[in-house]
Amino acid sequence: MRRILCLGFGLGALLAASGPVSAQATPEGAERLKSVLEAWQPSGVGLSPAESAFFTSRLGISLPIGKWRVEPDGDGYLVDVPAVRRPMADLFKPLLGRTVVFCPTDRFKARRTPAGPYALSGDGPTACRLEWYDGTVSRLVSRNGRISGSIVLADPATVSMASTYDQVTLERGTDPIAQQAYPASPRPTIDRLTVSGSRHPVAEDRADLQGTITLEGLSVPAQNGFGPIAAKKIVYALEAKGMDTATLATAGFDLARHLAGVKAADEAPKPDDDPVTQALLNRFVGGLGPAQRELISVEGLVAGTESLTVGIGSLSVDVAVARTTPDAVRMSWRLDMKGITAEERTPYADLIPTEGVIQLSMDDVPYRQMLVASILHGRDYPEADARSVQGPHTRVGVHFETATASLDLKGATVIDPGAAFGQTGALQLRLTGLDGLVKALQADPAATRAAASLNVVQVMGRQSTLPDGRSARDYDIVIDPSGKVLVNGTDIQALIPKPL
Repeated sequence: MRRILCLGFGLGALLAASGPVSAQATPEGAERLKSVLEAWQPSGVGLSPAESAFFTSRLGISLPIGKWRVEPDGDGYLVDVPAVRRPMADLFKPLLGRTVVFCPTDRFKARRTPAGPYALSGDGPTACRLEWYDGTVSRLVSRNGRISGSIVLADPATVSMASTYDQVTLERGTDPIAQQAYPASPRPTIDRLTVSGSRHPVAEDRADLQGTITLEGLSVPAQNGFGPIAAKKIVYALEAKGMDTATLATAGFDLARHLAGVKAADEAPKPDDDPVTQALLNRFVGGLGPAQRELISVEGLVAGTESLTVGIGSLSVDVAVARTTPDAVRMSWRLDMKGITAEERTPYADLIPTEGVIQLSMDDVPYRQMLVASILHGRDYPEADARSVQGPHTRVGVHFETATASLDLKGATVIDPGAAFGQTGALQLRLTGLDGLVKALQADPAATRAAASLNVVQVMGRQSTLPDGRSARDYDIVIDPSGKVLVNGTDIQALIPKPL
């Protein structure tokens, strides 16, 4: 949870670290530009290695290293951008694991245009690298790079910028501990990498942040029996409303220093009982805005193994958080997939989903309680904390379509500490094409047990006919406080064979 709640600042830092800005060629203009950039990404302070690790891993936001420098230079300004270390977003964890991106300091130019805004420009290949959790390092190497964008020094000032890199290669470097170079291996490549974003103030010290990372022409060679992987386009987008990046940074710095000191001190109070820690946490949470959204979309994805190749025409994951009270939020999660294909043909190929949607939403999520537990103890979703609160209310919507069948599930559950399963709920399930699947399994000698189990499911369903003439089976599923799971009024536990 902490990543989606803090990424507004993190991606703002990413975008700010990609390029410069400027004003009139005077010291006063340089200071004005610097103040705009500081509002986007505050300058860093010196932290120890342990404090730095806490900042990026527990707080989930980018760590600026060094300070902004803006100097008059003829018709514009030269801008030195602080180096930055940022954790990868949660949506990339399944592919990359726990990874930190490091980008060193860079320099760009900002020139005032006749219309008033400052135009941003710069060129040069990227020098960023990926630092993996096991200590290995991979470098991003590009053929070229260019910066474009603008800063409008109105009141309030706005910033927009895009960094584009062509022919990007991910190259494994040297183990920083063993100082041993890795052998040559197939390298992932990206035809074009674009990082763009903007900052639009909405109130004093607060702003809406938008950012996008676009990969075009991704190619990952096969390795260890998996792959190759290719995608025409991958887009990661972020919207963060009303973020106070200065408060997030300063409170984060103070938290990192204080908790490192508390850990080292003898007979120090536990962080959960320490009033200083709680005051710093309140400051940090206060810097977050009322809503954030993450979206990752993929077009033309092809992946496979030595025996199977799967294609997905389009895929998207959309995660949103909106604060409903000072201590609670509403979270929603949606997965969409279309144009799914599989190269390998099997007797059940017609049952492979060709499209699907999974949608979840949760109300009354204990926002502050879970975020604080995540920061103090490194847990994203501590089960004990969630169960200690009445609610949240979860709505579910699922749809899968195949060539011959479909599945639809909808309903809601509520976390209830007093219930046997910790929750209660009511769901409605509809299956079409189930009769055909049962017949296919019954004809397969190796699927006798699966056919018998599915036949029980078939019998429990209420038969109905859809408007298009297809048959369907409907199931009303109830999870009651006593721990019973009723399907169309039947306790499914009664159908489970008892041990002899």
